Amino acid sequence: MLVRWGILVALAVTVLQTRPVVSNGQAAILTSWKDGFIATVETNATESTTHGWKLDVTFPVKVKNLKMDQAVLTGATGDYHNFELSNNTSNGVLTKDDKITIIIVGGGVEDEDIDRDLFKSQSVITFTPL
Repeated sequence: MLVRWGILVALAVTVLQTRPVVSNGQAAILTSWKDGFIATVETNATESTTHGWKLDVTFPVKVKNLKMDQAVLTGATGDYHNFELSNNTSNGVLTKDDKITIIIVGGGVEDEDIDRDLFKSQSVITFTPL
């Protein structure tokens, strides 16, 4: 019985250590064209991390293609709104309050006239230290 409780405690500690930390990140369109855009995604690290990080990003428009140099695309949902980005090999160590800025090129956007204010106000960014 003691072993079971130890495993439960270890699992609970792991869950608490890897919980998502919502930050006040924002996304902003720099330029757009008929079916795409270039945008910045910015947030601050709300905790220090030495083992990497991930960002969960939700856009209010469908984006079928996503490219960036400052992070790696590690997941996406079939609805083309939600993406998971992880650090690349050069930026996995962050101290609290470090700024993360990612330039994103999005393509395959179905809305030809992207509303910049809507994009900025309804994009959601969640920082999680690993």
